[in-house]
Amino acid sequence: MPARTKEEGTRNRNAYRASYPEKLIASNLMWRALTAGRLKKEPCEVCGETKVQGHHDDYGKPLDIRWLCHKHHVEH
Repeated sequence: MPARTKEEGTRNRNAYRASYPEKLIASNLMWRALTAGRLKKEPCEVCGETKVQGHHDDYGKPLDIRWLCHKHHVEH
């Protein structure tokens, strides 16, 4: 498989962002709240792992986050 060029990566990223604007907005608001200290990461709600990712069940509620480790985020 040939390596992607920088331009292809940029084009793919921009297409993804254009396809899911609500996801991008929710993610940005989550990271701003984390940076400002208004939101704190918690352990994975399934297994207790501390290396977690934020999951949105509803992008309209950007600060209503479920914290899941990578394994459980993929499974969900």
